[in-house]
Amino acid sequence: MKRRISAAASSKGFTLIETLVALAILGVIVGVLVRVHLQTLRAAEFSKLRGQAVLESETILTGALLGDDPKAMIEEAQKQGWKVAVEKAGEPGGPVFTEWRVAVSNSGAPVVVMMLRDATATGRVSKAGP
Repeated sequence: MKRRISAAASSKGFTLIETLVALAILGVIVGVLVRVHLQTLRAAEFSKLRGQAVLESETILTGALLGDDPKAMIEEAQKQGWKVAVEKAGEPGGPVFTEWRVAVSNSGAPVVVMMLRDATATGRVSKAGP
């Protein structure tokens, strides 16, 4: 009679080792999923900041192309935490300007450099960027 009771009792549940193995597998799977989720969040934040840097660069370059003084736009970008470097290059005897180069960055985004070349009063522009 004892054999029947012990055989029936062992087939009703999991052993401690089986439970620990199942928990270990579950822990590994959850760890991997958390890591993938965090990488996705970092990539999304990076893309958002890079997009904002591109937008700031384009705003400054568009203002420069339209003849506005970019100082106000640069100051506004700096108030928002962006580092902005603007270079204006021209050739003696050439048009008013031949090249604007804008670099925008902050601690979370890389440097985004955009240029306007050969801008003339007729509006002919070739833009190089990221």
